Amino acid sequence: MRAIAWDMDGTLVDTEPRWGIATYEMATLMGVDLTPEQRAVTVGGTAEHTISTCLEFAGQTPNPELIDTWKTWFFARMGEILSEGFDFRPGFPALLHDIHDAGIPQALVTNTARALVDHCLPVIGDEFFATSVAGDEVPRGKPYPDGYARACDLMDVNPDDVLVIEDSPTGMSAARAAGCRVLGVPVEPGLELPEGIKTLHELRGVTSFAPRDGHPWRIDDFQELWNEL
Repeated sequence: MRAIAWDMDGTLVDTEPRWGIATYEMATLMGVDLTPEQRAVTVGGTAEHTISTCLEFAGQTPNPELIDTWKTWFFARMGEILSEGFDFRPGFPALLHDIHDAGIPQALVTNTARALVDHCLPVIGDEFFATSVAGDEVPRGKPYPDGYARACDLMDVNPDDVLVIEDSPTGMSAARAAGCRVLGVPVEPGLELPEGIKTLHELRGVTSFAPRDGHPWRIDDFQELWNEL
């Protein structure tokens, strides 16, 4: 293991519920009240995917002009929501600090657009990351491998030397397609994970990186997880 790449929403920060707020509101404006099952289809996807999915559930046919119109609304609403603050997932940002101090390069790879990533990075700690790749900076977002492949190139490491930590099936598929080792940390209940993906709960019996019995996670813990994937 020569580097670690992290997803952002739902993995490092507890922003998935906030994305849910904007998604439900947008769908209502489109004329449909999403069910939780329908909302789950959008988890981890790009803004374009989320908008197209909501349009289809609303009985409308997505087209580039319509998607761009809703994207403007969606990004503006998410900017408002994120400006109100957000919570970290358990164990962060202290864990990022410890891994950084151990000399292991870290990347942030997200489907979120750069304009919204820049709302979050200063709070998360952009000094911890060797690089970050936003969803609108690659030709194809997750579940395609472009983001993780780009991060590996920027860190000058082979994908098979990189541990990726993801909460969504979309992101897990992207990381695996890029050739990285993948550890799942799903937060949303009932998500169907890609076949063969191992989770933190499966390997350690916990669902987050909160300190265990008062002991924080260390880089050796991640090396052990790496060896089991």
